[in-house]
Amino acid sequence: MKKYPKYKDSGVEWIGEIPEHWNCIKIGYFSKLITGFPFKSEEFDFEEGIKVVRGDNITEGNLRWGEKTRYWKEITDDLEGVMLQENDIVVGMDGSKVGKNYSIIKQSDLPLLLVQRVCRIRITNDVNPILVLFQIGSDYFRHYINVLKTDPMIPHITQKNIFDFPIIIPPVPEQPQIVEFLDKKTSIIDDLIQKKQRKIELLKEHRTSIINHTVTKGLNPDVKMKDSGVEWIGEIPEHWELRRINTLGGFSKGGGIRKDEIIPSGLPCIRYGEIYTQYDRIVYSPVSCISKESSLQCESIKKGDVLFTGSGETMEDIGKCVVYFGDDEVFVGGDVIILKLKEGIMLLPFVRTEKLKNIVV
Repeated sequence: MKKYPKYKDSGVEWIGEIPEHWNCIKIGYFSKLITGFPFKSEEFDFEEGIKVVRGDNITEGNLRWGEKTRYWKEITDDLEGVMLQENDIVVGMDGSKVGKNYSIIKQSDLPLLLVQRVCRIRITNDVNPILVLFQIGSDYFRHYINVLKTDPMIPHITQKNIFDFPIIIPPVPEQPQIVEFLDKKTSIIDDLIQKKQRKIELLKEHRTSIINHTVTKGLNPDVKMKDSGVEWIGEIPEHWELRRINTLGGFSKGGGIRKDEIIPSGLPCIRYGEIYTQYDRIVYSPVSCISKESSLQCESIKKGDVLFTGSGETMEDIGKCVVYFGDDEVFVGGDVIILKLKEGIMLLPFVRTEKLKNIVV
């Protein structure tokens, strides 16, 4: 791509310079923004009516339905203003992925109603809505939201935050060219990502299959087998023993650690979210630290202790486990279930399969 002849300061530090004949304008100056209607969730229908767009229905660039679909029985006068239209942009305003969940409404999606805590952006002049969508999906928007979002436990943003987001606007004749270029390039990249993700999923399935087979059948294909008595385990080597995990040690739970208690250096700690985002089976050196005062409400662990997630962003995050294999004393935060093994027992650190979610080992 060739450079433009001249550039100018955009006036926004994290954007920097833009072509001299382009503009940088707050999105609210050329759009109408509203948030949705405060529907009562207990009155939603699960089978028929008008679909409602909730935060749960918005992902990174798309709408998702399926089991998350909710309906409203009829369109009354007070709901006319929250009916969505083609090319409306919707942005989720709450949750851990605030600033990342956005989508544009297509004709095939309609009719749709807008729910409270979802912002609708409706372009009112000649700015191409797809161009705006690309910028909302950019790192610029995420950086902007990360600075402004409030409440680390349940992050959220306001309609005013979105109103003030600066959009880079080329002249009208250039806009479709830029959109066409981005559509073409991103489609190629998305296709490559999809193919790579499929390969990764197949490799994960193969990896899990090898682990599952080895920890339940052993390495000797000729060994005599017996029924384990557990349907999803099947047969195990005749000389192996099957025991409930609670016979191997004692369970406990860590105390809560707030995000604002994390400090650059101090006593090492492990929080539940880090188990499914930061670690893979074995933890040697925790990534977070807390003060001595904060550690007083926490449970300490030592080498060989096993940690399970008691909650998570999705069902897939619940029940994940890691083995702590470091030498230092570490403190554990809330929603982490701790298994302290009896003397002489060590859980193999590679044993992280779906079967560990059951209380049998």
